[in-house]
Amino acid sequence: MRTMGMGTLLARLVALALPLAGCCETTHHTAYVDADGGTVAGPASGDAGVGDAATTGPLNCQALCLQPIIGRCLGWEIESCERADPSGNTITCRYVDTQCPDMLPLPRTTCGRRTDGVAPASAVGDDATGRALAQMAALEAASIPAFARLGRELAAHGAPASLRRSVERARRDEVRHAATMRGLARAHGAAVGRVTGRAAGGVRPLATLAIENAVEGCVRETWGAAVARFQAERAVDPALRRAMATIARDEARHAALAWRVRAWAQTRLDATARAACARALREEVSALRRELDGCFDDATARALGVPTGAAARALAGAIDGALWGRA
Repeated sequence: MRTMGMGTLLARLVALALPLAGCCETTHHTAYVDADGGTVAGPASGDAGVGDAATTGPLNCQALCLQPIIGRCLGWEIESCERADPSGNTITCRYVDTQCPDMLPLPRTTCGRRTDGVAPASAVGDDATGRALAQMAALEAASIPAFARLGRELAAHGAPASLRRSVERARRDEVRHAATMRGLARAHGAAVGRVTGRAAGGVRPLATLAIENAVEGCVRETWGAAVARFQAERAVDPALRRAMATIARDEARHAALAWRVRAWAQTRLDATARAACARALREEVSALRRELDGCFDDATARALGVPTGAAARALAGAIDGALWGRA
């Protein structure tokens, strides 16, 4: 895919998700709970159990319905509870979940490519937004050795010079991105340490390189480029919006590069390796979608301008339909 095509595509997908930013979502959930507060598949039968307490003892009923949600990152409230079967072994707990800006999902939002052996540095700071910016800087910095390794291994596997030049350009981009994000983090009183570890010096099999590219490039960099575009529109700080506008353009080019690397590698891999790459890509998409169910301080999410809740799920779904689902 051409760079302009990737940038235009992601811009259109982000535009579809932007109107959903900050929207409330109300959903209803039902769980069946036994006398010990554990969830079960459905109503049970038998003599011993919750008994009439489920209907005549509201406090006990409420207490049992609390068990499935205690300690979980959920905004559910108990809507009703009642005996689910004549024996009273099971009660039906109904919950209402209204996700307004309070605790909303925040997936891995930062742009960047990771590689085995290199871990992003730690972020330090009292301000939550500053720490988040420092984490973004850390992942950008970790991308520098990742692209260096990719370029070295592509050369060893005989990849075209055009691919290798694009990888080197991406490496230089990440140097600038890391410096930009470090500066923004410092403005919020946060700092980022040094990247830890180092990539091994040898050349990995092409299949291993291709799987890492599918995960870190086709999925994560594509997602990161879309999120950067979203931030360029929604971040509170004008300086962050300007920075993300530039980073989004670069990251769209990096995402397109990942898909170019994938297309080239496909011509060199056997059917088993190609299937492994496709499986790794789908598994990473599933992992990213699960991240959308995590929780994060909404004030920080708003300051960063990252997509959360309905907007994040809509954006991931749109990318899946346009790119990942067709891979």
